[in-house]
Amino acid sequence: MEASHILAAQLLDTLPEPEINEIQQRQNQMSSSLQKASSSLSALNEFSAVKWVDLHPKFEAHTKLIKELQGDLDHIFRKIR
Repeated sequence: MEASHILAAQLLDTLPEPEINEIQQRQNQMSSSLQKASSSLSALNEFSAVKWVDLHPKFEAHTKLIKELQGDLDHIFRKIR
């Protein structure tokens, strides 16, 4: 018999039935809560992936434009000196 089975058997022998039922109920509630959270996070990840595909090219274009503007401003600043 595995150690986990031995421990579980000992706990069943030492804890009253109502406490065991309460523990099981809380475990079920926690499992349900975690499944809902996981589902919400999966939906958020899918939404984010779709938005990223849409916005990534725009961010790249804006970054390129800003770098070009910086180069132009550096050139103008050098001319002014």
